[in-house]
Amino acid sequence: DIYRLSCEFAQIDLGLATFGWGWHADAGLSALRLILRGTFDRYPGLQLVLGHWGEMLLFWMDRADSLSTSMSAATVRIDRNGPRR
Repeated sequence: DIYRLSCEFAQIDLGLATFGWGWHADAGLSALRLILRGTFDRYPGLQLVLGHWGEMLLFWMDRADSLSTSMSAATVRIDRNGPRR
């Protein structure tokens, strides 16, 4: 039945856009932007709590590091030992 299938696809879309994938990707991207912009260097007492193992950042650490090293304006590198100049 087409109605039932469309409802199932709508639930899948909702799950991917929110709790299943999208929210975590957006939160991780926002955290990465804060890190690469030097926010934590300017405000050393600032703390950020991320859920779910850093909202995917741990799994994308190598790509984040290569991104930060490939940008000529980047002054902060990201790696498994934390940010470094």
